[in-house]
Amino acid sequence: MKKLLKIGEFLGIVVGVVAAVYIGFWVGKAVLVVGVAWVGYKIIFGQNDSDN
Repeated sequence: MKKLLKIGEFLGIVVGVVAAVYIGFWVGKAVLVVGVAWVGYKIIFGQNDSDN
């Protein structure tokens, strides 16, 4: 029974780590997309002081 509990605990930790890595990749991709969109917005729609 103790061995089964240790295996369950280990699997719980593994699942937690995998979930954290998956969420980290998702957040990283979202930040990258938002960053690229913001830079594109600034390049295309940014006001240029030399035009005045």
